[in-house]
Amino acid sequence: MTPPMLTAVPPTVHRRRNPSRASDAHRDMSRRVSAALAANRPVTVTVEGAGAGWYVLAVGSSTYRLWRDGEPVTRPWSDVVVGSDAA
Repeated sequence: MTPPMLTAVPPTVHRRRNPSRASDAHRDMSRRVSAALAANRPVTVTVEGAGAGWYVLAVGSSTYRLWRDGEPVTRPWSDVVVGSDAA
């Protein structure tokens, strides 16, 4: 019996020349959320440690004004999960 031949290509890591910083991702998300709010579309996000379903009322300088269940709160951009915005 002949041994099996491995023909798979070895895995490679693709790296960006300039990886994005977390702050860039948060800034981009805040711009998307601001554009959606300007177009009068409701936006919900997920907040770290507080769950999903938070409505964004306003976007400030490094903060979001959020509301859920009658409880308005102000949270920093870093508390909102990047990519969780659903317009």
